[in-house]
Amino acid sequence: MDKPAREDTPQYLSRRTRAAFTGFGAFLILQDIALVVFFLQRAAWTDPWIVRAMAGWAVLSMLAACWFILKSAQCAGKVHSGAEEPLESIGRPDKNFSLPSLCAMMEEGLALVRAETILYANNSFSYLLGVQEDELVNTNIRNYIHPEDASLLDLGESKRKHPGPNPHPLAGKTRESGGHDGLLPVRPPTRSTLRMTTSLGDYRWVICAVHNILWQGEEASLLLFENLGPLKQAQRSLEEHEQQSRIFLERTPLAVAMFDALGQINIANSAWYSVWSNVTGAMPKRFNLLQDSLLPRPDLEKAVRQAFGKTDSGVTNLEHTTPWGETRWFNINFHPMLTLTGNLIGVMMIQQDITDNVRSSRREHELSAQLSALRDEALANQKRYAGIFDTHPAAIVCFDEFEKIRLWNKAAEAHFGLRRQEALGREITRIGQKMAPYLSLLSQLATTRENMLERIQEYETGDGRVSETVKIFRAAEQNALTTLRIEKITPTVQQA
Repeated sequence: MDKPAREDTPQYLSRRTRAAFTGFGAFLILQDIALVVFFLQRAAWTDPWIVRAMAGWAVLSMLAACWFILKSAQCAGKVHSGAEEPLESIGRPDKNFSLPSLCAMMEEGLALVRAETILYANNSFSYLLGVQEDELVNTNIRNYIHPEDASLLDLGESKRKHPGPNPHPLAGKTRESGGHDGLLPVRPPTRSTLRMTTSLGDYRWVICAVHNILWQGEEASLLLFENLGPLKQAQRSLEEHEQQSRIFLERTPLAVAMFDALGQINIANSAWYSVWSNVTGAMPKRFNLLQDSLLPRPDLEKAVRQAFGKTDSGVTNLEHTTPWGETRWFNINFHPMLTLTGNLIGVMMIQQDITDNVRSSRREHELSAQLSALRDEALANQKRYAGIFDTHPAAIVCFDEFEKIRLWNKAAEAHFGLRRQEALGREITRIGQKMAPYLSLLSQLATTRENMLERIQEYETGDGRVSETVKIFRAAEQNALTTLRIEKITPTVQQA
């Protein structure tokens, strides 16, 4: 946009007019002086009528010169006092740097008030109230303030007028109480939060700053209104977001705490406070992670230093005694919070309770150790029982519920002619023909409810007739072994 020419400004036009009036008046004065000198030299031979005409012309020129000089002085006065023109004489905002133009560019509302009457209002103030600027002029400022907040507006205007023509408000020092130097007492600006009534009947919160000034020789108040509507809305949105974050923090099973860049705690949920209340003390808001250590552990202190050094860190299986005397275990992670430029704004501490996992793991290890001990004991007992069975004269065979042989003593090897390594793990029905006499007894035991069957049977062998007592013991417990005991009584039969 083209800048206005310097000659187009009103102040420069006044100066140019003053220079023209001064120059033309000086020209007329010099002309009168030249005519007087000319006629004084030729007064003897000049016609009297010409002398009278020239004298009249000189008098008129002198009067005209005085008039031009007076006009030049008036133009100088306008240039000097142009900065203190009233708002009514300045007019509407224009492209020049006049007071209304500057006020029109302000985002804050502005109103010039005298005796509670609005003398001027910018467009921001009219937009705030939803009223045209012309409708605001010559109205009472308290008409637009909520009745409950009207008493908060202190204009601070006295009813006397300041003496002197248009004194500058900053000229001189502040008048002391009871002084007579003719200066207006300077009062500091006052600020208050008010509710302004709009044309729609609703209210808008504003911060009103009152500045006492002098305008056209009288006291006035310059009111600046800062609209708090967007600020209130942003604050309300921030409070809602903070409330949602608080609800999320309280509902999460994790213990969460946030610290600023200096280590001071900002926010933490109840799970975190309940665990570390014996460390933070009665004033948790004063706890500083860099100055007050959570626990005197080198790994934990190292993780904290790394986090404030903009590096993720953590500690696993941290053992801590809670305020109620219980020992618990935690996994703690520290995450630095950085800006887009990489500056540290805080550190987040996330703590996970792994007490149940640790206890389950320890219980599992204990049970595994007990199970191993029981297995070792069972193997020892099995070996001991196997030693006892091996020395027993009767043939003893033990098999499980799937009819697989689990015990085969030396007497059974001699009786059935099958080595132990070959018999263990095989089904009892596949041992051979020598097991056939005992399978019927096993079938009979399966059809009865008794836990033991005993039978004496005789059969011929190459060495003669053999008589033996067969006993089958069925275990009452599940997954227990069934025992087949074969005891030869051949010598008894021969004696009979």
